[in-house]
Amino acid sequence: MNTLKTTNKFRSVSILSLALLTLANVARPAAGLIGEELAVVQAMAAIVTRDAERPYENLYFTSEFAGAPFVMVAIENPDRNDFCGLTREGAVHMVNELEIATSTRVQFDKDTAKSAGLKLARRKDARFPYLVLSRPVFGPGREYAWVGVELNGSRGAVMRLDKINGEWRKTSRCGAWVKSEG
Repeated sequence: MNTLKTTNKFRSVSILSLALLTLANVARPAAGLIGEELAVVQAMAAIVTRDAERPYENLYFTSEFAGAPFVMVAIENPDRNDFCGLTREGAVHMVNELEIATSTRVQFDKDTAKSAGLKLARRKDARFPYLVLSRPVFGPGREYAWVGVELNGSRGAVMRLDKINGEWRKTSRCGAWVKSEG
């Protein structure tokens, strides 16, 4: 009987340990974004929603930057020297920083999506137009930021936002990509 109690205590501790490990590995909610990170993500979602030729309905629930390889190909264009206010070398560094930042994913919450007039989506379904955002990377002084944007899995770019009069505004787009059909 003593053995059974010890086993039950062990199971309780194991379940608690597993739950704590699971919580530690879950992405932080958008409310946990650091300072301006949340403001940049909300501004970018609102800008894309407002400026889109086809209305977007959903914000994908977690940050991603799957378009990085496509952006890198676009940056290799020898006819261009300026990429969102950066030289080619600076743009390559910025894309690498976006990948590093987004490797620690965050989960967006309903309020983040709602602030841009979107719903939160847990699936990428082309029938319901969706937007996927990376985590932002900031420039010196945190007066400008870059965000990787993917639209419905078929196209995307890196957007630069500048903080103008306390408000984040899109100032340029670079590394645009379109996925070919087939």
